Amino acid sequence: MLLETKRLFIRPIDIKDAFDVYEYAKNPNVGLWAGFSAHKSIEETKSIINTILKIDSYAIVLKEINKVIGTISLQKKLEDIYEIGYSLSEDYWNNGYMSEAVKELVKYAFMKLNAYEIDSGCFINNIASEKVLLNNSFRYLGIQEKGFLDYNNEYHDCKRFRILRDDYMEVLLWK
Repeated sequence: MLLETKRLFIRPIDIKDAFDVYEYAKNPNVGLWAGFSAHKSIEETKSIINTILKIDSYAIVLKEINKVIGTISLQKKLEDIYEIGYSLSEDYWNNGYMSEAVKELVKYAFMKLNAYEIDSGCFINNIASEKVLLNNSFRYLGIQEKGFLDYNNEYHDCKRFRILRDDYMEVLLWK
């Protein structure tokens, strides 16, 4: 799968992306909001790419400089229900890149995978992630108590969001 937006490519992640991923994933601020611990070495990043990120995760590549600036995942939960998650280099926060990537992956899920529903969640205080989801027509469902298990095996409350295919198609009609 290769998706393209005005500024981004979204493609399968590869071990060759390890340096770019490590460069942003070693920043504790990125992991803090995405729920992972800061990467301690390039070897750790390679291991994570070969295991966790190898399944349903994609590199977000800034076309202008051909650099991986984040990752985005689309995990199949049930037959036609998916969950989306993402992380982005702090150097690229507040530029609309993640909204652009989410928009394209949501379109792919509904149009190519025939998804019925896409869910997502974020930590309660992650206002930026919440804005990304709301900007992409996700509906706020409420707070899920102890809904996220982090890298320390600690549970956290999170805000839950979802978009249904019918809602997505309705938004398309009005654009």
